[in-house]
Amino acid sequence: MMDAYIKQYRKKGIIVDTNLLLLALIGGTSSIMEFKRTRVYSNEDYRLLLNIIDQFEKLISTPHILAEVSNLTNGLYGRKLHDFYETLKQSLSTIIEIHCPAQGISRDYELSPYGLTDVGIICTAKDNYLVLTDDLRVAGFAHQHGVDVVNFNHIREASWDV
Repeated sequence: MMDAYIKQYRKKGIIVDTNLLLLALIGGTSSIMEFKRTRVYSNEDYRLLLNIIDQFEKLISTPHILAEVSNLTNGLYGRKLHDFYETLKQSLSTIIEIHCPAQGISRDYELSPYGLTDVGIICTAKDNYLVLTDDLRVAGFAHQHGVDVVNFNHIREASWDV
C-alpha cells in the first residue's frame, strides 16, 4: 500500500503530523532519546521517517503544526533548545506551509475532540496530500473524511521498506 501512496503523492506531497515532524527535527540533534516527546522513538524510527519523507518532492505543513512543534519544545534547554531552533530554521526553507483559516476549518469540520491542528491537517490534505501520522485517532478521522493516511506505527511494526 505504501508504494501505491508514494506513486500517487510523490509529486503532490506529504503532510507530516506534529509528533513526527518533531521527531524529524529533534532527530537532527543529539536529543532524540533524551527528549520526553521523542524518547518513544528509536534512531531507526528517525531514519525510517526521513526515508519516507524523502520519497516525496514536497513536505507540506500548516501554521498550526509548526506552532505546535515549536510549543512542544518545553524540556529542551540551553544548547539543545538552540540546536533545535537552528534545525527548525534550516528546515523551514524546505517545508511548504499552507494556511487553512481557522474559521473555515471550524465551519466545515467538527473540532471536538480532535482540535484545530488535527482538523486543519484534514482540511489541508483533502484531495491534495497524503497524511503521515502516529496518532490512531487522527488516522481514523482522516479516513472518515476520505483523506489518504498512513499510520507510522504500522510501518514501524511491519518494518516495511520504502
